Amino acid sequence: MGEVGWYYDVAGQPVGPVGPAALLELIRSGRLAPGTRVWRPGLAGWAAWETLPDLSSQVAPPPAGPPPLDAFPAGALWPKAPVGGRVIAALVDQLVSSVPAGLLVVAAVSAFLGDATGFGVLLGLLAFAAVTWALFYSFTKDGRPGGQSIGKKAMGLMVVHLQSNQPCSRSQSALRFLVMFLLSLVLGAGWLVELIVLLIEPGGRRLGDFAAGTQVIEAGAWRPRR
Repeated sequence: MGEVGWYYDVAGQPVGPVGPAALLELIRSGRLAPGTRVWRPGLAGWAAWETLPDLSSQVAPPPAGPPPLDAFPAGALWPKAPVGGRVIAALVDQLVSSVPAGLLVVAAVSAFLGDATGFGVLLGLLAFAAVTWALFYSFTKDGRPGGQSIGKKAMGLMVVHLQSNQPCSRSQSALRFLVMFLLSLVLGAGWLVELIVLLIEPGGRRLGDFAAGTQVIEAGAWRPRR
């Protein structure tokens, strides 16, 4: 394109002349929207700039919209899930896993202290089974179908593995919980450390997520890769 002067239409008035580089900058910056008429010597008349190959070929077309979620690159973070929903989901999961175990353990200890009868033994066995369930559920809950524990499913959340873009597996779920479990043994408040990290991390990932390569997201936002 030669160094010629271009004119462009602003509210029915010609503005110019401007050089080719200046005109392209106006177009690329969005100041000359598609449909804006331009003219230079050699053209038969005014024409929308996007209809002129020597201009349109040098301007990238604007994106039609955001890329589909399944087109996100592997490992990219998803939008942060609501913290309030995650807290409620965690409380629901705590009720599912720990409350039955806690009640049975208290009942079994009371029975043994009172009289180690067959009923007390039965309560002890039930308490052991309940504690086993609590541990099993805690380690594997996010590896349930769809990467959803009972609490997360109730709140419309899920855990996704970022690199594979697949719902969290049981092994990944176990690693997520193991980090919190170990923090609780060392610091006595692993949940508090994880909550602080969750609040300040852009994707809402806690230390367990970094270890497992996962993220808690809204289930309705997830799309499988094609």
